[in-house]
Amino acid sequence: MKIEKNTDRFEVDVLKFSNLLEIEGAWTASDFASLLEMMEFGDISQMAESELREMCLMSLQDQEPDEAAYFVLKQNIGNGLKENQLRNMSHEMLTEKLWEEYVDPAFHERLFNVGSLL
Repeated sequence: MKIEKNTDRFEVDVLKFSNLLEIEGAWTASDFASLLEMMEFGDISQMAESELREMCLMSLQDQEPDEAAYFVLKQNIGNGLKENQLRNMSHEMLTEKLWEEYVDPAFHERLFNVGSLL
């Protein structure tokens, strides 16, 4: 049996580069409603779905940065991590891009979504 190395070469030109700030559709009206409930916002039953995101963002801004991060982490990946892990991550998110650094790649997209909302 003879194995030959593939000697094909490809040349690639980067035509455009842009930063991705948010994944479209990552957050739903239901997610925003859950976050508002978690932050004890009050009655949202009469609120239009289109208003939920804005109210959620305003409510997050009223929180301390680490507490806002905790709420969003708990909503997005709460079932995958322990309470103290979420608390630690909520502090780390203030200075680090956890979606690039977290050990388990299964959490990278969810951590990016948390960071983009915050």
